[in-house]
Amino acid sequence: MIQSLKDHIIENLKPLRFIFKKIKFSVVIVPQTSTSRFKSRTLNFPMFLVVMALYSLLVFFISGMLLIYTPARHLFFSENVSLTYSEIKENEALVDKVDRLVNELDELKLKNERLRNAILLGDSTAFRDVIKPPPKSKKAVKYVGGDIFSMFAEFFFPEQKSDLVSFVKPMDGVISNKFSPDKGHYGLDIAAKEGTPVYASANGYVVFSGYTTDDGMMVILAHPGDHITVYKHCSGVLARPRQKIVQGEVIALCGNTGSESHGAHLHFEIWRYGSAVNPQTFIPN
Repeated sequence: MIQSLKDHIIENLKPLRFIFKKIKFSVVIVPQTSTSRFKSRTLNFPMFLVVMALYSLLVFFISGMLLIYTPARHLFFSENVSLTYSEIKENEALVDKVDRLVNELDELKLKNERLRNAILLGDSTAFRDVIKPPPKSKKAVKYVGGDIFSMFAEFFFPEQKSDLVSFVKPMDGVISNKFSPDKGHYGLDIAAKEGTPVYASANGYVVFSGYTTDDGMMVILAHPGDHITVYKHCSGVLARPRQKIVQGEVIALCGNTGSESHGAHLHFEIWRYGSAVNPQTFIPN
């Protein structure tokens, strides 16, 4: 039965074999000079298919090499063709991170500009009309600052009390670094546990409250008599810009923020007429 099937297939293929033998192609080679003779080659159909297949593979191979190793690939493919799906997602995530960093830098620039303006324009004489002592009470004892000079000025020179400022220690702790302007340290470092309350050293007006890169969370208060107090490296601030502050009011918490901080402490500065002064000379023992 198998032999009969083979014979049947061969019998059916005889017409095709006859057609393939009859179909022939002639290739004419034309010389470049007129003195040479024309050359002609005859190919049957199977050989023609083999030649065309080899020719097509050769053209495909050469074209592929040109597109891969020459600048011609830029004419047909974009630069992102070689990126995988995961690489495209990573690039999108990086772009989002860069956008967030740019926004954060813009916010820091704005806050630093506000801080610079607060220091330059922090003339405390502009706040005399808004900084007032707490209302008098018959049951309350009037606070006069804690030193003999403030008490003397309060009772004998009441007309000048708006320009007199008495300071108190802003936080309970141990002094870890003293005032050293020759070394670039324009304040007093008070070491304490993180989260210890920081108090306003005197009645004042908040001219800055926010974050800076070097000093971390900080508060700047303006006081009468061209005095300014600065509280740096806090873990958090409670005072808000343009807020009136009473002496002894909690304005921040001790911390360790900012690139210039090394350990939990409060860096406290007092500025008078645009120059830094030693806080220990203004704070009672």
